[in-house]
Amino acid sequence: MADLQLQASKVSSLARALEGSVDLKHDVPAVPKSSPIKGFETLVIPSSKAVAIDKREVHNISLPKMGQIVSMFAQYTYTGVVTHAGTADRTYAAKEGPALANTEIVRLLSNSRELSRMTSQDILIKTKGPPAETRDALLRMNGSELHQDAYMSPGTGSDPLRIKSGQTTKREIVVLCPLPFACAFPGAGAAGQIDASFLEELQVEITTRPAQEAFQKIGSNSSKATACSLSLVVNYSQMDDKHRQKMIAAAYKPGKPLQILSTSYELLGSETKTKSKNALVINTADDGGTYQPETFRFRSSSSCMARAIHYYVSPDEEQTITTTTAAVVAKHALRRGNQFATIRTAEFRSGGRSVFSVTPERALAASLDRRYGALNLGSTDLTVGSHLTYRFAKDDDTSRFSGGMALAGASSQEHIVEADLPRMEDALAASTSTAGDVDLKFTCYAVAEKVVVFSVSPSDGSIKVSLST
Repeated sequence: MADLQLQASKVSSLARALEGSVDLKHDVPAVPKSSPIKGFETLVIPSSKAVAIDKREVHNISLPKMGQIVSMFAQYTYTGVVTHAGTADRTYAAKEGPALANTEIVRLLSNSRELSRMTSQDILIKTKGPPAETRDALLRMNGSELHQDAYMSPGTGSDPLRIKSGQTTKREIVVLCPLPFACAFPGAGAAGQIDASFLEELQVEITTRPAQEAFQKIGSNSSKATACSLSLVVNYSQMDDKHRQKMIAAAYKPGKPLQILSTSYELLGSETKTKSKNALVINTADDGGTYQPETFRFRSSSSCMARAIHYYVSPDEEQTITTTTAAVVAKHALRRGNQFATIRTAEFRSGGRSVFSVTPERALAASLDRRYGALNLGSTDLTVGSHLTYRFAKDDDTSRFSGGMALAGASSQEHIVEADLPRMEDALAASTSTAGDVDLKFTCYAVAEKVVVFSVSPSDGSIKVSLST
C-alpha cells in the first residue's frame, strides 16, 4: 500500500519539483537539548489585614525571593455565608465570580515603582483569552458558577457548598482570582522570566472592593459574608545552584542592563450614557430580552505601543435605583461592573481615517491564526454580553514583539462603539412590560494592552520600566 503511494509520486512533476527542498531534520534521530530540572513550590502569603465588609482596602504583599515566578493568584476566603434557599429568603453571589467582584486594581511594584497594572475587567478579558479548557478552569477557580441556584438556592437534599441555614457545620467559601501579569501567566510566553531571587524585592498591591459586593442576601434566615480574608498564592520554579549561576551569568552582563519585554494596561478613553427608564427599546424574539441601542463616541491621546485594544461596556457602580423589589435591590448591590453589555461594532479612527472597523465575529476571524481563544462573543447571541478585542500582535507570546500599533503616531484618535444596553436584571416581570424599569448608566471603555520593556540592573537587581511608548 505504501509502495503504491511512493510509485505514484514519481509520475508527478509537482512531487519531483518539491523533492529539491526536502528537509529530513525531523526524521533524523537525535536527542534535543534539555531544559534544566526544576523544582516547583507554592507559597500562600496572607495579607496583614482583612478585606473590609463595607469599604475599599489596599493590600501590599511582598514576594519572597524564592525563584522564578510562574503564576500568581489572589485567594479570597469568605466566612458566614448562609442561604435559606427560598424565594424570598436566600443569598446571591456576584456573576463572573466573587473573586473578581472583590478585586478592583492589581499592581506589580518594585521599590514603589509600578511595573504593571490590571483592573478586574482587564483580568476578566485576559483570562477569557486562552483555549477553552484553560479558560473554563480559570473562571471556575474565580467562582464564576456560584451565582447559579444550584449553589446559592439548592433544592431539597442538595447543598454542594454546605451553606444552607439548616447545616450545622458550614464551610468557608474559597475562590482564586488569577493575576495574569505577562511575566507570571502560563501560556503568555514570559512566565518564569522574572527571577525574584535575583531582583530587588517585588510587591503585589491589591485594591479590594467591599466583601458585600461579592455576596448579598434577602430574608432573615440568610446571611452574606461576615468576614473575608485575602492571601497571595505564588507558584515558583527553582533550579539547582549550578544552573542558576549559569543562567545569571548568561543573562546579566556587567554594566549592561537586562531587558525583558512585558505588557501593562492603559485606559485610552471612555464615555457614559444612560439607558433611560421605560425608553424605547428593541425586542428580540430569540431570547425575549429588551435592549436600547446606543452609540458611544470618544477621543483618546495615548502614545503607547498597543498589542491590542479591548472595548467593553458595563453598568456604572454605586448608582441609585428606585425599585423597592428586594431581589432587585440585593442584586444591584453586587459587583456588576464585570458584566459586559453586548457590543455590535467597534471602530478606531486616526486623523479621520479608519484604522479598523469590526464586529465581534470579524475581530475573531482576523485572529484565528494567532493562537488566541475564541471568546469574542457579540451580535449572534444577545443573552451573552462580551468585550470586543482587536489585536495588532501576531500571537499571544508577550516575551517577543510580534506587532503593534504605535499610538504616538496616530493623530486625532477617535473610538466609535455600537452596543445594546440591557434593562436592569429581574426588574421586569415580562420583557414587554415597562413596570419597574429603572434608569441605568453604562460606560464604554477602550483599554490598550500595551508593550513595556523592563530594565534590570546586573549590579543590584533593581527593575524598572525603561520603555513604554
